[in-house]
Amino acid sequence: MTIGSPRDLRREVADLRSKFRIFGRRLSRTDATANAANAMSLDSAKRFRIAVFVTPLTILGAQVTGSVKWSSPMPSATYKVDAGMSIQGTALTYSITNQTADGCTVTFTAPILLAAGTIVVVLAISPAPAT
Repeated sequence: MTIGSPRDLRREVADLRSKFRIFGRRLSRTDATANAANAMSLDSAKRFRIAVFVTPLTILGAQVTGSVKWSSPMPSATYKVDAGMSIQGTALTYSITNQTADGCTVTFTAPILLAAGTIVVVLAISPAPAT
């Protein structure tokens, strides 16, 4: 094994330092991207909620009311609500009452004969914060 000249060693050390700086900058960009993605996912978790309730045996045209409570409160009581049933192809016209940050009440008229245990899915979406 031969040892290079001091000039060769200085060049090699300088090259390694340069590579470490480049690696450090790339790592910083990756870290910034990961932090931004984490912040975005945390913001999304604050803005979306999903809840379900099941219906009793319900005849066509009967009123069905279900109260839902979110797993954690929404950022405010101002959010959009969408609801749907576990029966494919069945449109659900509903009204929302008692809307608070903690939950809401969904009322609809049964569009068909509903079996006991029909699942109603309720989704809440809060507006994105102003940037």
